[in-house]
Amino acid sequence: MNVDAATSASVLIPVHAAVMASCIQQKVGGDLFSIRVAEPYPSDYDQCLDRTADAVFTFVEEHDLSCKTVFSFVAHGTGGLSSTIRDLTAALPEAATVLEPVGIYWNDMPQAQEGIGY
Repeated sequence: MNVDAATSASVLIPVHAAVMASCIQQKVGGDLFSIRVAEPYPSDYDQCLDRTADAVFTFVEEHDLSCKTVFSFVAHGTGGLSSTIRDLTAALPEAATVLEPVGIYWNDMPQAQEGIGY
């Protein structure tokens, strides 16, 4: 299975998202895109959560993902996938193929490769 892009904007230590992206790329291929925010996330948890999806939605708006396969993943603390995948899927063009998402708790990162079932 080929994936056209794997990406994540993370409020956790950036290495968590990078570990997951690398595991996914090793299993399914595709290109990696690093999403970086222009301004660092605030230290206030609630304010931070309000901004987390903005970077991903900006990426989706700025790149044509029509006819692409998108593998959504989330490296998370306690929030899990929440509404992230539903909102992302709604923002993608209809012609994009969205694979089953993966969410991995930050403490499970050493076993991340096992949690990615592709």
